[in-house]
Amino acid sequence: MIYIKDVEELKKHIMEKGYNYSSFSRELGVSRSYLIKVLQRGKISYKNAQKILSFFNKKFDDFFFVE
Repeated sequence: MIYIKDVEELKKHIMEKGYNYSSFSRELGVSRSYLIKVLQRGKISYKNAQKILSFFNKKFDDFFFVE
């Protein structure tokens, strides 16, 4: 399972780029409800983690860890 290291840090990155949850979910190609669920639970699929990493041009260890 893939977990978000720091949900608040990820939220901060989203907001700093000028996105809200609706616009960011559209950018990733996921539903708003899925994005909110991910941010609440702190778990994410590999495919969607890759989308976030690509969007922010970050490495896996910057936002996520595997348990």
